[in-house]
This record gives sequence, C-alpha cells and structure tokens, in this order.
Amino acid sequence: MFVESIKAGGAYGDLKKTVTINILDFTYLNTARFHSSFHLYEDFDKTVMLTDVIEIHFIEYPKFRRSRKDFHNPLHRWLLFLDEKLPENQLEELMSMDPVIKKAEERLEWLSGDEDTLRLYEAREFSRYERNSIIADAKEEGRKEIARKLLALEVDLQKIAEATGLSEEEIKKL
Repeated sequence: MFVESIKAGGAYGDLKKTVTINILDFTYLNTARFHSSFHLYEDFDKTVMLTDVIEIHFIEYPKFRRSRKDFHNPLHRWLLFLDEKLPENQLEELMSMDPVIKKAEERLEWLSGDEDTLRLYEAREFSRYERNSIIADAKEEGRKEIARKLLALEVDLQKIAEATGLSEEEIKKL
C-alpha cells in the first residue's frame, strides 16, 4: 500500500500516509496494553522520527477482553461492536451513543438480508478459496517437477527432499 501510493519515477515526498490496523485474535506483543502503535524512529535517539507517513497499529483482542471497558472511548465502542458475543442490550447502548456504529449495524443487517449481495459475497469467498487451492496445487506440482529434474541429474534423495520439502517416499513415487 505504501509504495503503491506513488507512480514509477515519483518522488518519495509524494508518498501518502499509510496507516495499518491489525486486529489480532491472539497475543502478539510483549506489552500490557491492548493497543500499540509504531512509527519509524532513529534507533539511538527516539526523539528523531524518520517520517510520519507510516503508522502501524496492533489491537490484541485477548488483552482487550481482559481490560476494563470504557463506553466513552470510541476505540472501546468499536471493538465491542466487532465482538460477535456482544449482548443485544449493549449493542443498543453502543448504537445510541455512536451514530456511526448505528449506521454500520444497519448496513450489516441490510447486507445480510439482501439475497443478491449475500450470493455475491459467497461467490467471492468461493473464488478466493478456489484461487488459493489452484495456487497450492501449482506449487506442489512445481516442487514435484523440480524433484523429477533433480532425480534425472542423479541428485541424492535426501538433498532433493531438503530442496523441495517433499519426503523421500514422495520422491521415490515420482
């Protein structure tokens, strides 16, 4: 995303600010806080920022679940909204406090009730699974093709296994 914000031959000064938000359902960082943000600073002098055009956020849901919730904090409200186990009365409270959350909930309800939209979503998901399967199959076939060529060059089975990730039994069947 960051590099794609300028055209080939463009100046670095034209790079657009890029913010990534990583919402994790596992603990990743060795910090107490559930929300951590990172920027590019000089290693020895943390007062010197290289650039402010990259910002990386991590939100660790297990830590958030253990924290005290503050309905007056917009981030807490959104994270609660994203929790599929949120009780209906709390959802109502969030929607009454935040019109944007209310609009998001209404849009989600509309999307889940519209058969054509649901069908498009399912087709897109199936396409994604199919693409991943085709890629995995192609990688496997490529590894086997490399193994066949190495076998033809009389390379040791163990070395072929190391190079391709195939077991020696799989290589023998080729």
